[in-house]
Amino acid sequence: MKNKLTKHLNFSSISLWNEKFDDVLELDKHLDKLDKRVVFIGLNATKTLDPFLNFHSVRRGGRDRWIKEAFDNGNLGIVYMTDVIKNDTTVDSGKVNLSKENIKENLKYLKQELLDLSSDKKLVIAVGGEVKKIILNNKDYLGVEDVFCCRYYASRCTKDEFLRSFSDVVKEIIKI
Repeated sequence: MKNKLTKHLNFSSISLWNEKFDDVLELDKHLDKLDKRVVFIGLNATKTLDPFLNFHSVRRGGRDRWIKEAFDNGNLGIVYMTDVIKNDTTVDSGKVNLSKENIKENLKYLKQELLDLSSDKKLVIAVGGEVKKIILNNKDYLGVEDVFCCRYYASRCTKDEFLRSFSDVVKEIIKI
């Protein structure tokens, strides 16, 4: 039986990478191993992607490798990864359509993704302040219990700053 999450392939991924960093390994086999409590949420994918390649690109300035390293160094296991905005692939986050109407439209899809995770307790790792604000403003609608924010990796921060920020979030989540 196919996992309910496979219908979100073009917008989501999981925190699992292979050695070549070019694709996830036999993904369907790993979907059942997800820690369904934790969700990693970015603002938007910056290009149309092949299934489950979001957060797994080699050609994105190395930032996706930072995410891989952050998960490799953390103790979270395999978590679901997605974005709030699905219909805007603008590279410059300051130019992403964050109108109330567009956020509302995209939150419907995000809510369905979270429902398909089939977990009563949802802990969100929001990537950056804008994502944190959107999730916090819609926490009840989305069924989110708590929101933790790490640095936005594409902003003006170093790799070490991002990794430290992510590590701090993981420590908080592990306490729960």
